[in-house]
Amino acid sequence: MDYSHFSILLLLVSLALLVAEVFLPSGGFIAVMMLLSLTGSVICAYHAWWDAYPIIFWSYIATVLTLIPVVFVAAFAVFPRTPFGKRILLEAPTPEEVAPYARERQELNALVGERAKTITPHAPAGLILVNGRRLQSIARGLMLDANQDVEIVGVKGNTVVVRLADSPPPSETVEETTADFDDSAINDLSDIGSTDAVEGEGSQIDFDLPEQS
Repeated sequence: MDYSHFSILLLLVSLALLVAEVFLPSGGFIAVMMLLSLTGSVICAYHAWWDAYPIIFWSYIATVLTLIPVVFVAAFAVFPRTPFGKRILLEAPTPEEVAPYARERQELNALVGERAKTITPHAPAGLILVNGRRLQSIARGLMLDANQDVEIVGVKGNTVVVRLADSPPPSETVEETTADFDDSAINDLSDIGSTDAVEGEGSQIDFDLPEQS
């Protein structure tokens, strides 16, 4: 084999290494090998054609400058469609893949307001039985025991949120408690003020001195 054959062979090797660098992460090792192969190809082409056929040499250089970006872009265009590329790039799921989860979410949202019964204790997660179906659930507020009647009040992911049936929502409980506390506090303060006023009237001391004749 003469220099011309080595030049073409090393060019093909460098292009193959360029594609491998795109598909196989090597920390730059394959890229260095590709540059060495390409440099060797140019040197062999120089010895083969520079003196006798300079037009062929410059045609070779033009071909190299064209092939490298074309192969590089083509490799990146093909890479995301390969199984390895899909695992690395983590492409977004297709509508067909998302449809089952969206349908399940709609079914769970339709259960909001339904009554159910706890199968297992909730601390806070557990299982409930609603319309003959077993569902994962999370208790809102206090922990729940098994065989308790609950109400579905929301959906979180693929899990329903439940609370003890016939119990007011926590926000209402807090507001009512606060209102009762405020009324009691006002009444207590009013009683204390009235008592102080009565005691003050009864405990007044007359400091007037008797008139001297």
